[in-house]
Amino acid sequence: MSDNREGDIIAHIVLHNTNDGGRSIPTPSHQFRCPLKIEEELFDCALLLQGSLRPGDEATVPIVFLSPKIVLPLLRVGSRFALWERGEIGVGTVEEILRTV
Repeated sequence: MSDNREGDIIAHIVLHNTNDGGRSIPTPSHQFRCPLKIEEELFDCALLLQGSLRPGDEATVPIVFLSPKIVLPLLRVGSRFALWERGEIGVGTVEEILRTV
């Protein structure tokens, strides 16, 4: 992961309800790692959380990437993405880019 503990981006995310393909349990409370999908390509990331998120929750969170030099050039404010865990478990929109490469 990037050494940026504050995140590479800030994004608004919406986790799908369990019945809509989302997780069946809440996320861990401090950090949730999953692939982030941009235009059919998956990138490893971690959501930096202030507490657990349950299926159906919405939140604005910092996200840090394993390979920010590859991912950040693909993103702009307003870019949409999916969160992935054996399938799409949520969606998000980039609100702010905190780091440039």
